[in-house]
This record gives sequence, structure tokens and C-alpha cells, in this order.
Amino acid sequence: MGMLVLTRKAGQRIVIDGRIVVSVEEIAEGKVRLGFIADKSVAINREEIQQVIDREQVSGGSGGARGRGRLGGPLR
Repeated sequence: MGMLVLTRKAGQRIVIDGRIVVSVEEIAEGKVRLGFIADKSVAINREEIQQVIDREQVSGGSGGARGRGRLGGPLR
């Protein structure tokens, strides 16, 4: 898997696969706020949450869907 590195300013967007839009909402104090526009079926999670979900799925735990960051659902 490769990595594409892009430079964007606040207010600019990136389109992924013609279906997901990532918008740079704000850059302040060393933090970047991103907005995501995608179908509700697309799970969007912070990396640390996805790692927990992946571990739970491998171990057979039923809590895997608990932290799903689907648009319109709870994000952590």
C-alpha cells in the first residue's frame, strides 16, 4: 500500500474514488479539522478506534459495531 501526500489549505477539498469528499475545515494551533462527505454506509473511524474494532472482530467479540463512525452515527 502506498501513501499519497497532498498539501491543502483551509476550505479546500480532496475527492477519493469519486465518492468520498474530505474537506479541510480549519487549521489552528497545530491541529487540522477535517470534514467528510460520504454515503452513510461508509465507515469513517479514527485509526485508534479502527484498531480496536479490528481486534474485537478477530477475537470474535460482539462489540465490533459499537464504535462504528458512520456518518450520522456516533464518532469517537
